[in-house]
Amino acid sequence: MRILHLSNYYPPFYEGSTEIQCQQMVDALARRGHHQQRVLTSDFTGADSNPSSRDIFRHIQMAERNQSQNDVFRELHLHHPSPDSHTFWKLYRQERDNVEVLERHIDRFQPQLIVVWGFQGLSGSLLFNIDKSGIPCAYAVLNPWLTLWLKKEPWLDMWYHDSLANESVFKNLISGMHLHESIRKKAPFGDPHHLSLQHSFFCSKSLREVTGREGLAVQTAEVIPCGVPVEKFYRKRNYPDHLRHLLYLGRLNKDKDPLTAIKALEILHRRGHREFTLDLHGRGDASYERQLHDFIRNSILRGAVSFKVTNEEQQHVTLYSYDMLLSTSKWKEPFPLMQLKAMAAGLPVISTLEGGHAELIRDGENALAFKTGDAQDLAEKILELSSRPEVARMLTTTAYEEVREKYEIDRVATEVEAFLNRTLQPAA
Repeated sequence: MRILHLSNYYPPFYEGSTEIQCQQMVDALARRGHHQQRVLTSDFTGADSNPSSRDIFRHIQMAERNQSQNDVFRELHLHHPSPDSHTFWKLYRQERDNVEVLERHIDRFQPQLIVVWGFQGLSGSLLFNIDKSGIPCAYAVLNPWLTLWLKKEPWLDMWYHDSLANESVFKNLISGMHLHESIRKKAPFGDPHHLSLQHSFFCSKSLREVTGREGLAVQTAEVIPCGVPVEKFYRKRNYPDHLRHLLYLGRLNKDKDPLTAIKALEILHRRGHREFTLDLHGRGDASYERQLHDFIRNSILRGAVSFKVTNEEQQHVTLYSYDMLLSTSKWKEPFPLMQLKAMAAGLPVISTLEGGHAELIRDGENALAFKTGDAQDLAEKILELSSRPEVARMLTTTAYEEVREKYEIDRVATEVEAFLNRTLQPAA
């Protein structure tokens, strides 16, 4: 099968786990030896992202050893985040140029199937151009890009929402000059709600439901979870008599709610359990980070909380180094990928049940769950897990076996491959 993958970002330059998951799936399909694949992505270089140049250089070295990079083409342009750049003719030129890039790759590669991954920042006209091409298209929805893109994609927004006051004047002028169809031919557009999502899969039922509430026809979409390369994780097998070294790993923002983890630690310290420490690995909103630092400075936790940074390639080592993972997210996350990684590493997990979390976390069976935003409840669960190592062993054994049987990356790739094959089958 000749597959053209379309993604806004692709490692070694990426913004989140979706792009990592995309690359892992491309690599897993490549290992099967009977697919020809090409990745078309943006020219994003990471210059404005968080990783240091040293991290980026190391990622590039790793990527250069990966043969799949030979078929990665970084030629698409992302929309500039500033609304001032969204004038009609600037947008049109970018949409037209991106469509020409896509058409050139279709002409040269002759894909039998196009798979669309993360799309935020890319040109909406690309999807309508794919529709026009007649080539079967599958959508892999691992984060809320589909609904967020619908609300913010400037080219489609210009035609369907009149978000810019002067754009209706331009559109009337274009219609009067009979340029409407000429523009549509070079930079297609249409009502995004009319895109065919017949062949799509979501990483969780929760994300599919959220997307459906935005008016998109995803009722028949399949659910295929994310996967992890289990063999790359060091598995913890021995646990101390008291689990006390706590880990938070994720973005530092209000939705992820690391403040609740800090407050739970303060409750434990006020109750005399000064042996507990918490390391927060991540970056986020600068003002929110200041709020976290201010809270710690005004508490009794000085010396008990540390801020660190871990990149994707270090996570298997980081997870192994701690006694338990605290996942405090308040928002309906598409899929609990960090919890899944912790389970692959044999690390006990305490988590909320928001969004896709509830599709993995089973309280008292493979993890412990606590009430969202409730620092007191989280503190109690930390104490329960810390004082009963036999519970930690039971939870992690169940979780590890489940990850290995259901979420190992090659097993998930088998599901994705079967889905892609079904996409190519003619409708009954």
